[in-house]
Amino acid sequence: MLQFSYLLFESESTKLMPPIEIDDIWMSDKTLTNEIYHGHIFLIGLQKLRILGKLSGFKIQEIRYLRISKGSLLLFPLFYPIILISSLLRYYSHIKKHNEMPISYKVSVYKEQLKINISPKNLLNRHTFILFEKEKEIADVDFRLDGIIKPFENIM
Repeated sequence: MLQFSYLLFESESTKLMPPIEIDDIWMSDKTLTNEIYHGHIFLIGLQKLRILGKLSGFKIQEIRYLRISKGSLLLFPLFYPIILISSLLRYYSHIKKHNEMPISYKVSVYKEQLKINISPKNLLNRHTFILFEKEKEIADVDFRLDGIIKPFENIM
């Protein structure tokens, strides 16, 4: 249910509302503590976290799954075939794009994404921890390839 809520409304719960400052900032009572816990405001999906890690010079070392979501477990048989077929179709269509890139590079990047997309553990778990490993120094992180760089005026 969590993934379905996120799919529809970027919501982390079945309330079907995205995180906001009213519901998702906890412990703001200054008589108890000066610390503020921001609740679910900053939770992001695994794919976004993966790309933010890559852009910072990290790679995923391990993904730990802690608790299965009962709602996701109920919806899994219904939606998994759609997720699997859709992900495979997108994988193969993206491999065909950007012919100026080495095929081995495209396969490694899209395969990593595909594995996350179709992983039953990823789809069924409510709590996930991602352990990152430093792969490159920030000065060495550069994903630009001359063949696909487009000036901003050509995009708009």
